[in-house]
Amino acid sequence: MTSVRTIAAEQKKLQPKTFGNLYVSIATNPDELDIKLPDEKYIDQPSIKLCFNYPLSCDVIFEFTAPNNQFFTRKDISKIVCETYQKIYDEEEKSTQIPVGNIPNMLNRNKTDGTYGIWGHDIEDLQLNYIYRKSDGIYYMSIDS
Repeated sequence: MTSVRTIAAEQKKLQPKTFGNLYVSIATNPDELDIKLPDEKYIDQPSIKLCFNYPLSCDVIFEFTAPNNQFFTRKDISKIVCETYQKIYDEEEKSTQIPVGNIPNMLNRNKTDGTYGIWGHDIEDLQLNYIYRKSDGIYYMSIDS
């Protein structure tokens, strides 16, 4: 018989580990980020796998190593996210056969058919709120638009 305590411990393991709020506009030049407590330790790992999935048509996982090879600061992770999203949007523009534009009579971005299948939002619409780790060990982002 499984005890209630064991079940609760297993459920806790499955809960995503959430890190503090960042509130970064993803379109910001990575060298001009204005972040509260930029040098504060944010993720205490020397490397991470980070999933980019919004507003993409697929999940894309990139692996990153902390600049100091020990941990990521708030500024490190914010800079990585901004730079990577900017590369994703650049690659999408180069690889799509559908011109980037807005959905007719809307402000939303049309879906393109490039490498990532970006839909719904231009990069200027995106804001990184926080990062969280799921039980699979992969880090994910809370992104608002």
